[in-house]
Amino acid sequence: FGSSFYKRSHPDQWREQFQMVDETNALGGKMLIQGTATWNGSLRSFETMTPYDYIPVWKDFRKLSLRDQEAGLRDPEMRARLAAAVQAHTHKPDPALPNAFQRPVDWDWVFPLTHPLPPFPSIGDIARQRGQEPLDVFLDLALERHLKLFFIQPSNNEDQEFVRALIRHPRTAVTFSDAGAHVATTINPIHGHLLGHWVRNEQALTLEAAIRKISFDIAAFWGLEGRGWLREGNYADVVVFDPETIAPGMPELVHDLPAGAPRIIQKTSGIKCTLVNGEVFMRENEHTGALAGRLLRGPLCHN
Repeated sequence: FGSSFYKRSHPDQWREQFQMVDETNALGGKMLIQGTATWNGSLRSFETMTPYDYIPVWKDFRKLSLRDQEAGLRDPEMRARLAAAVQAHTHKPDPALPNAFQRPVDWDWVFPLTHPLPPFPSIGDIARQRGQEPLDVFLDLALERHLKLFFIQPSNNEDQEFVRALIRHPRTAVTFSDAGAHVATTINPIHGHLLGHWVRNEQALTLEAAIRKISFDIAAFWGLEGRGWLREGNYADVVVFDPETIAPGMPELVHDLPAGAPRIIQKTSGIKCTLVNGEVFMRENEHTGALAGRLLRGPLCHN
C-alpha cells in the first residue's frame, strides 16, 4: 500500500485504508501500510522561499542577498512596506504559481522549527501569547537565527493521534520517501523522530517494537533474506545509537548538488556509527569512505 496520511480535508480516509488492509490480510492477501512518524509539509525559510515571495515589494526584496534582507527586516521603514504589501495582497488563481502560493497563509498551521522534537507552538499561538501580529512573529523569529530558521507548514498528518495509531498498527511500516523529488523544499526525519519522540518521550511503543518497524518488518515484507535482524550468518547492517539522546538535528540548507544546486539536510544526533555489510559506513554523522553496500532485489525481481 503506497502510503497513509491524515488530512484535515479528509479526516476519516485513513480509517478506510486501515480497514481495507486488515480485510485483505484476513483473506490471505499480503498488504502493508507505509507511513511516516511525523507530519509532512514544505519547509520555508528566507534561504529558500517564504509565503510572500511572489507579491509586490516582496518579490524585489527577496532578490537581495541574505545579509541585505536581514538588514532590511531590521529597518522599520522597509518592514512597514513589506507588511503593507501583505495587507494589500488579494489571493487570485494564477496557474503560473505553485499551489503553496495560491492560498492565504494560515498562521495556526505554520510552525517554527526552533528545537528538534515536539511540542512545536504555531506562529498563531506565539502571536497570541506575545500580543503581536503573526507576520511580526514570523519575521522576528527568522531574524533571531539570521534568516536561517526553517518553518514547516504541514500538508498532512496534522493530527498526531493518527500518527500514534499508524505507528502502533500491526501492519504498518514506518518509512517514507519521495526518492529525492523535493530535496530543496522538504525533508522528513522519520527515524530520529520515531525513536526520540514516540518511543522515549511519548512511550507510544517500546524501543524493540519501533526497531522492528524500521528493520525486520520492512525486510520481511519485501523478501530481503538475511536482513532486518541480527543473527549469525545475516548481513551485518547495524546502526549503533543512544536511545537516551537520539533525535533529529536541525534542518539546514547546503549547496552540494551539481552546479551548486541547494538541498535541505537534517542529520540525527545520538547515532554513533552505521555499519553496512560489516564495514563502518558512517561515524558521528560523517562518511568514512567505505562503500560496501550492494543493490538489493526482492524475489519478484528474479521471476
